[in-house]
Parts: sequence; structure tokens; C-alpha cells
Amino acid sequence: MAEGFIKVWTGGKIRVASAGSHPAESVARLAMQVMNEVGIDISAQMPEPFDNYIDRPFDWVITLCDHARDFCPVFNSSAGPSKRFHWSIPDPYNASNDPEVELEAYRSARDDIANRLVNWLEEQFGIKVTYDTE
Repeated sequence: MAEGFIKVWTGGKIRVASAGSHPAESVARLAMQVMNEVGIDISAQMPEPFDNYIDRPFDWVITLCDHARDFCPVFNSSAGPSKRFHWSIPDPYNASNDPEVELEAYRSARDDIANRLVNWLEEQFGIKVTYDTE
């Protein structure tokens, strides 16, 4: 979801990649659904493992769940170690056996990610974005 927001909101001004320690074979159906609700199509994105990026330079590394924070390798930028920080956002995958509760968990994660990105993009890059789910 974060990758989708950054790609759309920055119009490609920021190169972004998304990876995980144990990625699924495809983007979660509910992630696609809740992103479509806010006008962003992430269906072309593919989950990838950290290892696919280990030798590529990144200025920033943002981990979104505690498991990722604990297992994310160290990445480097062209100027040394990447700037790294963590947002502890509960993973909505399998949040509940109740479909409505699971859908709300995805919406909550989406909105949390979006609101943090709005602040980060403005603070770090001067990119002003408005996010409203209404």
C-alpha cells in the first residue's frame, strides 16, 4: 500500500520499492480493494523478498510491521547506510476470521500508512499531499 501511495502522490519523483521477509505470491485481494477505494490501483505490484534488493542503494528504508523491522537487512545509499525508521502498523493479513473485521483492519492499515506518508513526504521532501477517505 505504501508503494502505491508514493508512486501516485509523487508522480515518480521518488523511486520506491517494496519488499518483505516472507512475501506472498501476489498482492492481497483486500489490499487491492481498499486501495481502489481511494483511487489507487496496486494490482500490477508484485510482492518481493528483501534479497531482491540487497545490492541496490536506498536513501530511506521504512519498515511497517514489527516482524519486518526485526528481519530487514541493512541497506546502503550512495552516501553510506540508508536512513532507517520504523512505523509499527499491525499487519492486517489474517486479522480475523470475520470478513468485515478483516476488511476494516486493511482500511485501518491503509489510513495509518497514508497519514504517516503525508507527514513524511512533506517533512523530508516538501511534497504536500492531502489524504481524505471521505
